[in-house]
Amino acid sequence: MRQLQYLVTLAKSRSFSRAADACCVTQSSLSGAIKELEATLGRRLVDRDKRRVLITAAGEEATGDAAEHDQIGRLHPVRQ
Repeated sequence: MRQLQYLVTLAKSRSFSRAADACCVTQSSLSGAIKELEATLGRRLVDRDKRRVLITAAGEEATGDAAEHDQIGRLHPVRQ
């Protein structure tokens, strides 16, 4: 779940450094978490280059799924 939160933050900020700051982690930790998520899903979620970050179609789908899951969780909190 943490990795999806990082991806959503990255998609909003379009910057690894800004996303890392917002998530209170190092840039390398955030980048590693995104790579782990990509490996888990078997899809490239982010196109990286030195000047910009582009979220792929698969990344947009994953962020949409994460947002939907978050909304469902708010409507139907898990009871412990």
